[in-house]
Amino acid sequence: MDSNRQPLLRIGQPKSALNKKQQEFNTLIDTIEKTEATIADLHRAFSHLLQRADQELKPLTAEYQTHRVEVVRIMESAYKSDLLRKAYLTKLAYLISENSLDLIRQGVEELIPVFDQYNDISYEALLKQPLESNEETAEEIQEDLPQNSKTAFQDPSNFYEWDEEEQLRWKTEKRRMQAEEQKEAARQILDRHKTSRAVRSIYLDLVKAYHPDLERDENEKLKKTALIQEITAAYQKNNLLELLKMQIVTDHSAEVTLENLTKNELTYYNKALKQQLEYLDNEKVLIQNQLAGLCHIPPQHIQSFNIADIQFNSIVNQAKSEIKNIKHIITVWKDITRLKAYLKTYQIPEN
Repeated sequence: MDSNRQPLLRIGQPKSALNKKQQEFNTLIDTIEKTEATIADLHRAFSHLLQRADQELKPLTAEYQTHRVEVVRIMESAYKSDLLRKAYLTKLAYLISENSLDLIRQGVEELIPVFDQYNDISYEALLKQPLESNEETAEEIQEDLPQNSKTAFQDPSNFYEWDEEEQLRWKTEKRRMQAEEQKEAARQILDRHKTSRAVRSIYLDLVKAYHPDLERDENEKLKKTALIQEITAAYQKNNLLELLKMQIVTDHSAEVTLENLTKNELTYYNKALKQQLEYLDNEKVLIQNQLAGLCHIPPQHIQSFNIADIQFNSIVNQAKSEIKNIKHIITVWKDITRLKAYLKTYQIPEN
């Protein structure tokens, strides 16, 4: 929290002496303060994780993709070796075409000729075909996601029943989709520069009250000019609490006397605070959704910088583990007898 921040607005009487509206005022102030601190922490986490994604995860993803290309080349070499019977060749052709197609969609266009050789139709022809009825479109995938976040991509319920290659393909595609959402998330955050209704309303009231052009005395005009600058700065920061303090001073023409606010005044201020809290809650949900795309967990679970950073550590470690696994596959499958052992039990998925 900012050490230069002014003391929190609060009605200072003992809680037992406060009426219902005064208690509500204090509760709203406390909640706003905590929510603002959380939002600041989450924004810091988002910037931090975007940097980590570029510096740590992106190179790992590129390395993993390179190894996947090598796996395709190993399978292609085995297919051409004349050491496999037809049943194995059919399975191998399927694996080559499926892995090639997945990598082509990720930008590895060098595999287009490989796909064309092992698939019944060419890649160019495939692009012209409509999606099959049993194939989920991007919109259908989005509809299956939790309603409060389109970035929290969940593994299918039968994920662990898939063979290793299918799992690896799904994880790679999931990362690609999440990376696209991360870019969109960054754009939305940069474009979002709005103020809440409560802030605008109080700001306009203060401008009317303190506008220097309404003052004839030059000294007072200078004071009000400086004050308008403070008011404008608080407005630009969407800082309702600072504006609220200024308005209370304006209304009472003296020191802030929160304990003496009337019922109607408290009703007005509580309404403004509720509007601000609603605005802040929406802002918090937005940044949580953006972080969910980086952390691969439901947005409501991301409540702090530390939670986001720890979860991202697990993603980086998972990526390293997957690289280790695929390196093992490369080593194993270079021995064609061990590749044959895998193909013996492998079953081509039914359409």
